[in-house]
Amino acid sequence: PDFSVQGVADRCGISHRTVYRHFPTRESLLDGLVERMGAAMEAAGGAARIETL
Repeated sequence: PDFSVQGVADRCGISHRTVYRHFPTRESLLDGLVERMGAAMEAAGGAARIETL
């Protein structure tokens, strides 16, 4: 599916200007999402990791 700043803003119930205030470009928004998802996956994996002796 297509990804747009306006679509993100609509789903969040905010204006696209608010999104652009935090992320100056569509690409920077995507970068932020990927970074946040990676951190969440790392945290979840770290919590589930079992150390071997």
